[in-house]
Amino acid sequence: MALSRPFVKYCVWGLDNLPRTVLMYYNFISSPEGYFHTVACNTDEFKNTTMNHELQYILWDIPPKQHPHHLTMDDLDRMVASGAPFAR
Repeated sequence: MALSRPFVKYCVWGLDNLPRTVLMYYNFISSPEGYFHTVACNTDEFKNTTMNHELQYILWDIPPKQHPHHLTMDDLDRMVASGAPFAR
């Protein structure tokens, strides 16, 4: 994830209180890894600056797809075949 300077300034100094409200939600209810996505997609100034593409290769547990599988060298061929530049 790459964050622009104006977006980071908004997250720190945003006057409409959205970044702080979302941060409270993510600290208590949800995983913090979706914080910046949520703020960007729900802010008029930044919602058109996002890219809808997962750049990570993630192998989820089956079921219920709540936790990523720990990748090993056995997963290397699938990671390379996915074309994703990053893996988790």
